[in-house]
Amino acid sequence: MRKLGKIIKHRIKQAGGKKNFTGSNLDSLLPTLTGPQKEQVAKSILNHENYLIYRGHKTACRLTIPLMDRKTMQIASQELASVAREIRSISRNSKLPMLERVIQAQNVLTMCGFKIKSRSNFDILYGIHGLR
Repeated sequence: MRKLGKIIKHRIKQAGGKKNFTGSNLDSLLPTLTGPQKEQVAKSILNHENYLIYRGHKTACRLTIPLMDRKTMQIASQELASVAREIRSISRNSKLPMLERVIQAQNVLTMCGFKIKSRSNFDILYGIHGLR
């Protein structure tokens, strides 16, 4: 918090300190800050998960694979091997900031689920919401 000015530090203290700030309530607790000021506050007081929420990104990405037949298992095996290679290369790319690497990895996982379901014709066979 050393980078912040005295007024902003005082307003953070009035709002209950750093522990009361999350990525979703930063705007409501400090409504009069400008965009660059909010970004500076977010970077200095939020942890990485809350900072991702503040930026509008999800902090976790999961992959649901519908294994309904042998064809789907083969497709899933191929796609997951490809995803493992892509995520490994993203994680080793030290030229990108960590936030950008996380977002890229989430996009790769999201596309993997889409590819598995579209290649196996899951939505055509079982509907867009799958088996319920």
